[in-house]
Amino acid sequence: MREVREETGLDISNAEGGYVFTYKRENPGEGDNYFVDVYRFVLDIDENDLKLQTEETDGYMFATKEEIENFAKEGIFLHYDSIKRVFEQLQ
Repeated sequence: MREVREETGLDISNAEGGYVFTYKRENPGEGDNYFVDVYRFVLDIDENDLKLQTEETDGYMFATKEEIENFAKEGIFLHYDSIKRVFEQLQ
């Protein structure tokens, strides 16, 4: 919750959701292996609520599940296969 607030300005303390799963990302060619914790929160926000920490973010966008799936098909949403389970819960 602290990281989300620091990087986006959003208070998710009353949001629905939380931790979903962890996966290991392996990039043997780059020697860059790491674990990724995936969280999902549901919260009504206004774009004006966002206060991005410029050192940690380089932009944002709101997208529907279908738009994200299309980005994945186009190769725009990287690592989608690793996190798509979090979208399967959305109806």
